[in-house]
Amino acid sequence: MTDTASETSTTEPAAIAAPASPARRTLAPVVMLGAAGLVLLGALGFLALQSPPDLPPPQTVAVPDHTATLNALERRLAGLEARPAPAMPDLAPLAARVGQIEGLQARIDRLGERLDAAVAATRSVEAADAQRAEALRSRLEAGLTEAQSRLEARLGTLERGVNDALARQEAAGRQALTALETRARTLTAVVGLATALEAGRPLAPHLAVLGSPSPALARFAATGAPTEARLRLEFEDAARAARAAQDATPRGTLAESALARLGGLVTIRRGEQVVWGEETEAHLERARRALAAGEMEAVLAALDALHPAAKEAMAPWITRARQLQEARAAIAQLLAG
Repeated sequence: MTDTASETSTTEPAAIAAPASPARRTLAPVVMLGAAGLVLLGALGFLALQSPPDLPPPQTVAVPDHTATLNALERRLAGLEARPAPAMPDLAPLAARVGQIEGLQARIDRLGERLDAAVAATRSVEAADAQRAEALRSRLEAGLTEAQSRLEARLGTLERGVNDALARQEAAGRQALTALETRARTLTAVVGLATALEAGRPLAPHLAVLGSPSPALARFAATGAPTEARLRLEFEDAARAARAAQDATPRGTLAESALARLGGLVTIRRGEQVVWGEETEAHLERARRALAAGEMEAVLAALDALHPAAKEAMAPWITRARQLQEARAAIAQLLAG
């Protein structure tokens, strides 16, 4: 037993020096349990031999026989000790790997520091950007407010201008409409005047619309104007009266009087030119043709060239024709105005 313990104690440094294999780590508790059992048996035997005289006689205690178990344990322990010690592994690669890991850890730490610095810088930039954005937003809001104020003022000015322009246009439109209505009434009255004038009817119903008509139209308010057809019918009688009046005018000598009478009886014309005959007959012929063509101005111009005696004899007809022509001119002026 002592040798076994001694051998066990001598082998412990080797076990400590070299890393234990998995099988030896498994057997170590068993060996310790066996050693504890042997120590317990020795203590019991020693107590049995050293009994005091005043104690009752010792009783025989049946101790189980563990000899076979201990022998088996010793054989197994001897077999384990006979095995060669395992070689120490080369820790240099592991140490190099650990160094690399430590270097990587240092790099990671530095990267972490750089990352922290970058995060701090980013946060600083974000804070600065937020401040600039806030300042820009404030400037934009102020600019928008100012622009909105200017726009509202300009819109107000434009709206007032548009309203003024619309008011002016509306007033002008009302004036134009009133003028058009007045013009329409005037034109209607003028057309009625022209129709009544040419028909020889009184002009009073149409003159009331004009307010203050011209004297050329007012003279026919109650009585109709002489029509052009009536003037054509009366022209020959007036022309004979003009010729008679001229014939009755003294012509100087007897021969001149005879020639004048003969010229009044026989007239030779070449177109409108009188080759032989009285000049009065030539003027009357021009007036006759102009009247047939409806050219009252030409009629009056031809009759103005008559001998005073003949012209005086045709004065009533000439006056009526001139009044008709003046009334027509007044209506034409109303239509043009």
